[in-house]
Amino acid sequence: MDWFDYFDDKEAARRLDSEPFTLVDVTVIPEEDILKHGMIAWLELVQKLVRVRDMMDIAPYLIRLDKRFPLNDDLFKSLLYYLFQEGETASRPLFFEALSSTTQRENVMTIAEELRKEGLEEGLKQGIQQGKEEGLKQATLTIAKKLMADGESPEKIQKYTGLPVEDIARLFH
Repeated sequence: MDWFDYFDDKEAARRLDSEPFTLVDVTVIPEEDILKHGMIAWLELVQKLVRVRDMMDIAPYLIRLDKRFPLNDDLFKSLLYYLFQEGETASRPLFFEALSSTTQRENVMTIAEELRKEGLEEGLKQGIQQGKEEGLKQATLTIAKKLMADGESPEKIQKYTGLPVEDIARLFH
């Protein structure tokens, strides 16, 4: 019933749980200093810069880190997915092009292709939805015009079609 039983080193777990520990604010550490922190520099740099700059500004640092401390495939892919989930850039293709010079070129191109496909699928879904909405609106306007031609009042046309009063008024003018 003691959660410390789940730790191999129970005493170390107790100390971590009961003593204060220092947090580090990476936002105040210069990028050049972060680059000296070994493998943890990847995480520190991304956490510092992902929300404050265009990701293109991060690319040169990532390229430098890749040369000094290359990540395995899974970690690199996770990092890129995180960047695209949380970060912003004016041009994803330029960002991918910049990162294609890393040792992870193949993974960069694979992720770029996956994101491109996701974008196309999302665009297609939006296009289909917009087409349905436009088709429904056109059909409703056609019905409203027929009701108007049969002499129905604007109020009755609005009741049966659900069109805004302004759209119906335009039909009568």
